[in-house]
Amino acid sequence: MFKFTDTIQMSEDGAWVHLKDRGRFAYLDDDKSKPIRIKVRGPDSPTLQAALRKVNAQKMKESAGTDMAKMSVGEIEDLLERGKGNIPNTWRLATITWENMPDGKGGAMPYSDDAARDLYDNNPAIVRQLSQDAGGIDDFLELADAS
Repeated sequence: MFKFTDTIQMSEDGAWVHLKDRGRFAYLDDDKSKPIRIKVRGPDSPTLQAALRKVNAQKMKESAGTDMAKMSVGEIEDLLERGKGNIPNTWRLATITWENMPDGKGGAMPYSDDAARDLYDNNPAIVRQLSQDAGGIDDFLELADAS
């Protein structure tokens, strides 16, 4: 009997994304036994959606009364540039945990919200990979099935 996929629960449980570097899967060790992976919530996650609503409400509150018609080109460019920060922040909110994230000293960095913020702000290639591999529901579900 056919049953629709529970995309809400799968999104809430999350899926592992094995990071790549220059197109190759990344590992913390030379033996390739410690994959560098990030577990993220999917697009249908109620937890993620609630967090994004909260962030969006704050942004709307901050921009209340902004009249773009009265803004200079430079002010509009600044506004758009600040908006680029939304994508790394979305992935920070979607991140559940990670494994074997290099700490730059030969070890693994533990997951924390602050560490995720730093990682995503300083590594746009990771943000692009998360967006590509897990940003759409179909891609996310494929990862979740493999997790």
